Amino acid sequence: MKRIDDNPLIRLKDDDSNQGWCQMQPRLKLYLGDENNGSPAEVSMKLDEFTKIIREAMKWDSTWLHDFADDEVQISSDLYEILSLYSSMRPSA
Repeated sequence: MKRIDDNPLIRLKDDDSNQGWCQMQPRLKLYLGDENNGSPAEVSMKLDEFTKIIREAMKWDSTWLHDFADDEVQISSDLYEILSLYSSMRPSA
């Protein structure tokens, strides 16, 4: 990924003398495209942490949760089995 401070258009000065200039560290990274060539990044987190975040987002009807509504979530086969059984056993509304 290209960093913001690698961009010659935003350098304050080309020489090494920094007289009169403040050195500022960039706080944000500039996204210039897909780094991983189309393969999605995967991360792991505890189910407890995941459910707390999702529950809170649902409580407040967070927009970002709706943005990801069609995304697939990868889960273990044993958790899938439990969720499927639970879904079929609970009373319908």
